[in-house]
Amino acid sequence: MDFVNWNYKTLEDMNKALEKAWEELKAAAPDRECDCRALQTSDFGMLLGDRFAKTGAAADIDEAIRFGRRALAETSGPEDRIKPDKPGILNKLAMLLVDKSNSIGGADELNEAIGLHKQACQIAQFFGSKGLPDPNWSMYSAKFALALWIRHKRTGEPTDLDDAITLGRYVAATAEKDHPNRAEWVVDFGIALVRRHSITKRKADLEEGCKAQREALASMEEDYDAKAGLLTRIGTALRSLYRETNAINYLEKAIKVNWDALMLTSRDGDDRADLLNDLGLCMADKYERTKLMADLREAVSMERKALALTPSNSPERPTRLDDLGSALRLQFFQTREMNDLGEAINAHRRAVAAEPTDGPEFATFLNNLADALSERQAVDATPESDSDRTCWLRDLGIALDVRYSTVGAMDDREGALAWHLSALHRPNSPVTQRILAGIPIVAISTDNQQVYEAAKAIVDLVPALISKSLSVDDQEWVLGPVVGLASDAAAAALQVGKPPMAALSLLEKGRSIITAIVDDTPTGLADLRRGYPRQAKRFLRLRGELQRCSNPGTPLEQHDVVRKKFDHLLSEIRTIPEFTDFLLPPGEAEMREAAQHGPIVVINVSRIRCDAFLIERRQVRVVELPGLSRAEIARRQRQTILSARVNLEWLWDTVASPVLNALGLTGPPSDGDWRRVWWIPTGVLSSFPIHAAGYHGDGSDNTVIDRVMSSYACSVKSIISIRRKPSRWSGTGVLVGMGDTPDYSPLPHAAQEVAELHTLFQDLSLRPVQPEPNRKAVMSQLKGCSVFHFAGHGFTDIAPSDSQLLLRDWKEDPLRVVDLAQPDTDGRYPFLAYLSASGVTRHESSHHETFQLISSCQLAGFRHVIGTLWKVNGRMRVDVARLVYENIRVGAVTDEAVCRALHAATRQHRTDWLEAELLEEGTPATTNDGGSSAGQQEASYIDECHDPQPLAGNGGQYWLERPPLWASFVHFGA
Repeated sequence: MDFVNWNYKTLEDMNKALEKAWEELKAAAPDRECDCRALQTSDFGMLLGDRFAKTGAAADIDEAIRFGRRALAETSGPEDRIKPDKPGILNKLAMLLVDKSNSIGGADELNEAIGLHKQACQIAQFFGSKGLPDPNWSMYSAKFALALWIRHKRTGEPTDLDDAITLGRYVAATAEKDHPNRAEWVVDFGIALVRRHSITKRKADLEEGCKAQREALASMEEDYDAKAGLLTRIGTALRSLYRETNAINYLEKAIKVNWDALMLTSRDGDDRADLLNDLGLCMADKYERTKLMADLREAVSMERKALALTPSNSPERPTRLDDLGSALRLQFFQTREMNDLGEAINAHRRAVAAEPTDGPEFATFLNNLADALSERQAVDATPESDSDRTCWLRDLGIALDVRYSTVGAMDDREGALAWHLSALHRPNSPVTQRILAGIPIVAISTDNQQVYEAAKAIVDLVPALISKSLSVDDQEWVLGPVVGLASDAAAAALQVGKPPMAALSLLEKGRSIITAIVDDTPTGLADLRRGYPRQAKRFLRLRGELQRCSNPGTPLEQHDVVRKKFDHLLSEIRTIPEFTDFLLPPGEAEMREAAQHGPIVVINVSRIRCDAFLIERRQVRVVELPGLSRAEIARRQRQTILSARVNLEWLWDTVASPVLNALGLTGPPSDGDWRRVWWIPTGVLSSFPIHAAGYHGDGSDNTVIDRVMSSYACSVKSIISIRRKPSRWSGTGVLVGMGDTPDYSPLPHAAQEVAELHTLFQDLSLRPVQPEPNRKAVMSQLKGCSVFHFAGHGFTDIAPSDSQLLLRDWKEDPLRVVDLAQPDTDGRYPFLAYLSASGVTRHESSHHETFQLISSCQLAGFRHVIGTLWKVNGRMRVDVARLVYENIRVGAVTDEAVCRALHAATRQHRTDWLEAELLEEGTPATTNDGGSSAGQQEASYIDECHDPQPLAGNGGQYWLERPPLWASFVHFGA
């Protein structure tokens, strides 16, 4: 049955088709010679790709590509036996890769797709029936041209545009006149020609492009209700004709076509953002002709809506931001409202930040930003006492730096730094504006002393900035960068000769923001509320006022009064003996005391240098990490699987080995008394499994797991804070299993996991409770519980305070992670949260570290949290959970017992993984903890999540890249 050509009216229809296709695929003969099986496999991948287009679920497109690759493998064979379905299967896989590339902006996927499209065209040209080209050759060529066009738009590579035009010309000449997609292909060909004319000014391209577009439009006259995607292309073609000819009829027709297309598109339709953006551009063009404010307001409105529908990781987002900025600048010229210009500058600045520096539009976006900032009169016209003056000083600095980037005059760079410094050091100005002014100093200055002083000034401003009233955008553009800036501050401090403690203190101040984003109540505020409610109430009120004073237009005198009151209150609170460090980083004595149960290792990643701060009972010292760089970490994060063997070995060489050797931890404990180490990675390193680093399977002890037990933390202060909170191990253990979650894939092992733990909880002197899986029922059981075990789905939001565990009513009444840790009537917090959750990251940012459900939960108040960094097979989650609780049961329930239990469970699975991985005539891998007979079981766990691939051969040995699923399990805790 041809499922790919079904018309799916609803997501339910699509899911039913997928279920039917899956049943037919499983029933197909597994014989590799069966042509129908390869085609069915490919079509099943396309169905998944269709669902991805509908829902945006990343798992669908990844699975779709996996099935596409499997189908392609089934068509492999000698050149003289190429199967007739191979060009189509190549083409479909390439289309899926293009879809993924469009969703994440990935260059690797797009490059691979282009190679596959080329193969499809080459095979189709020579291996059609009876020696003639494949009848689908035109379609393959059109898709090939489209992929080249997409790459040209991203990179500006002229040969891609030339090749796309050559293919397009062939398609226009050879495609059957009545082919349903011919008009679409010809429109694309015309758009490419007009694009090349805009670059080369070659008149022949414009004439041919206009002719092609007119031909396509003529063929559409009788079929004006065509699908919205084609109308979108036609609207783009009409606007390009208007821009080249200035013929108003083209613009009017473009507006009409786009409106018609918009009416055919659902509110969540894939093309809606494109249509809204095109309409905005058309209305801005129309305003330039009519000078009617109604047209301009419509343009701004359309651009706002288009941007709102554009995902943050979309390759189109920088262009949408730039288009919105341009429309707002036009509006500013009419209204002279400074808010319009300020918003335009912000949009242009974000466009520049989002576009790769080697992207084809980067220079254009820079120039547009420079234009928006070029009105120096704005500063001269703004009174010295006006809070907006700080904004304009900052913007002038940006403008000069933009000009430096394009012209290269050092006077501009020095001027930019001077303006930024002037804005940063205006003591009565809003905190937010001062921080935004200071951030570029750290980024562009080559003077380490200047970087240190600016970064220190910014970090010292942080306590007054932390507020729940900040929007997610504010967190993204203000708080997020400060976390990374603190790393640069610490690195610069070391570069200019400051002692380790001075550098670490700066880093800790910045990292306090992580706690603040998870919870708007600073460390100690809950205690302040209980013991000194009057001061706590004043603190919350003044902090809110201070944030509101950061709004543009607020008189500086008002801001200054509130700031002085806030500073005075902080001084008053710090006179109370138990609150001397309120909103302050811990001092050296506190940090060294925090290392009483084992060293704390803070790994600082900065563009300046990378170091490990070693906090021990007797000292705080620094170990330089010359082999580590922020660029290399980012490259590995983008291009590799984090748990790949090559990364585990790289982590050992660059981070773990230098640190453990410096700590004297050079081998396994001889007496079985394991040492603990707390790891606090920063920046992009935070998503890497340092606890799993090493050379596994070679019989040596060059691994972290064979030398120490690992725990993680967000900051040193978070360790100190969680230890101060009284906890409990008595009473109830709350068990929640979500085998079926609305809109998420089923987790068939969740019920088994909860059932097995029910008995174990009783053995641990816990009364197991299984509430109904809704927020109200779960929250009612959490207050007073000791252990919370969740087996289900969860996701991590850009604002970690919005991260949640998904229950049956997650859409109506979400269970936020920060709400989980409820103190009992005696102020005691739960002891352990075990998140056996299949986490989904909703939003990621280059500014933010990887916030996991686990770290958010620990910051919320649980003394210990166990969870996974990435997807793990359901049966393995059951087994590890069972092992952890069985190991805790062995002795007294202590802080170390939790860490020791997870360490023992993961070591056992590490051994099993090695047995499953090394295949040599039945000989198991060599390990230093005695080996295991569970390799086959471990292989079955892995194979359910991953298709192992041979990496290298040596005689009878073949290493298979089976991912170390055990490395996903981590412990955050006291």
